[in-house]
Amino acid sequence: MKKSTLYRLILHNCKDKSSLEKGFSLIEAISTLLMGSIILGVALSGFFQIKEFFGKDKLTTDVNQRLRTAFQTIGPDLQQMGENVSNIEFPAVALSTNNGTSEITIRRGGLEPLTLCADISANSTDSVTVLDKNFTASPACISVNDDDGDGWPDTVKEWQNFRNGNTIRAYIVDTSTNKGEFFEYKGEETLDSGGATMTPSGGTEPYVVNLTTNTHTWANDYSASTTAIYLFDESTYKVTNNTLQLIRNGEVFDLVEDIEKLDITAIIQENPTATEYECKTINLTEVDCDPTFSIDDYTWNLIKSLDVEVTALPPQDKGNFAKLTEDDLTLSQQFLPRNRLNF
Repeated sequence: MKKSTLYRLILHNCKDKSSLEKGFSLIEAISTLLMGSIILGVALSGFFQIKEFFGKDKLTTDVNQRLRTAFQTIGPDLQQMGENVSNIEFPAVALSTNNGTSEITIRRGGLEPLTLCADISANSTDSVTVLDKNFTASPACISVNDDDGDGWPDTVKEWQNFRNGNTIRAYIVDTSTNKGEFFEYKGEETLDSGGATMTPSGGTEPYVVNLTTNTHTWANDYSASTTAIYLFDESTYKVTNNTLQLIRNGEVFDLVEDIEKLDITAIIQENPTATEYECKTINLTEVDCDPTFSIDDYTWNLIKSLDVEVTALPPQDKGNFAKLTEDDLTLSQQFLPRNRLNF
């Protein structure tokens, strides 16, 4: 039986010195190199496969961490949309989408809403009256409720403290017409029974309280007692320069870097058996949905869910190893606005 090259090599090592001096034959040397190359090739192939596997696993973990951080921040706000809001006309959400990237604003009622105590006419700069002891049609308009005895109506004092000397946005809506708008609330005007300016104090209560604005021109008519005025917490999420940002009440926070896009779809459904509408735009004047949905029929409590997809940028500095697919870079999740169930 013909002996193998490996056997002969071993046998060769056991021969006397004279045999060793003869060296390897050409065929033996080539066979040895070939076998070594095969073994080395298999070893290197396994090494690079393992390296790529662990490299991809590390990159995937890093990307998933970024995506999870995005959802952990945005998710609670989406679920709490419309919190502390007493009517369905409040603009609890504003959504816009451009080039596949969305920007969403979520609002929650920050304080107890105030009641309008004097009519406002469209195209005027009428005052926003929130206390008028002559307007007996609304108990909220004639009662000061000054529990701490400083002369200020408690609800107005809470608004004043919330404003903290700043000019902030408020929202007014007539629930009988479902029309509303934002305005800049900058202070309070207190008047006595004769219409003269006064300062509330212990034992001296105002007869009329107006919220002052930056000479706002009203777009709509607002009727006393059917109109509510809101202060709110506002959170906006958007992607700017590949960074997911949160703008909370005007203050900007950079949340997650290397985010390519934020894609949000609002699902509107009027009842559990009705048609579902996929909406990419929601604001005070329009909703852009598929199929078409009328703005006249829209209220925020019809939002069944908010479907969110976040896409991360692929790593730029990892060479040819561990290339990630689109699925590796994208994470989707659905959020349910809990407060819609209150209506």
